[in-house]
Amino acid sequence: DLVAMQANKKGLELTYSVSGDVPAHVVGDDTRLRQVLVNLLTNAVKFTERGEVNLRLHAEPVTLPGSSGDGCAPAEGPCEMLLQFEVQDTGIGIPADRQSRLFSSFSQVDTSTTRRYGGTGLGLAISRRLVEMMGGTIWLESDGIPGHGTTFHVRLT
Repeated sequence: DLVAMQANKKGLELTYSVSGDVPAHVVGDDTRLRQVLVNLLTNAVKFTERGEVNLRLHAEPVTLPGSSGDGCAPAEGPCEMLLQFEVQDTGIGIPADRQSRLFSSFSQVDTSTTRRYGGTGLGLAISRRLVEMMGGTIWLESDGIPGHGTTFHVRLT
């Protein structure tokens, strides 16, 4: 796939892990989800010069109002799950004072980032909109220190 080729070309390790709590089958919009993940992974590879990019997926049952609070049992049939994806890199990081702008259209950390790495600044804005259309949330964590990288989180129910 394109992301793996880009990571390989830069000598980056691209890894993924799926926790055992993720069901074998889920119902959702696979096209939109794929677009969000490709946007996040492509950005992670683009802004990482050395190290790695990791994709992690885990899930937990959603406790519905009025339920026993134990989640759901397989014998009860399908249940609603909260899925969380995390894309973590060892890239340039994002300073705290610039993080809130990243989900706006045509926004990048600064003009020097645009000159060095290219791009339109639309990927994260599109990703945020798609995640919200699926009823989810997206956010990031970064201390802004180069090499410490960034982690993007996507939570969907």
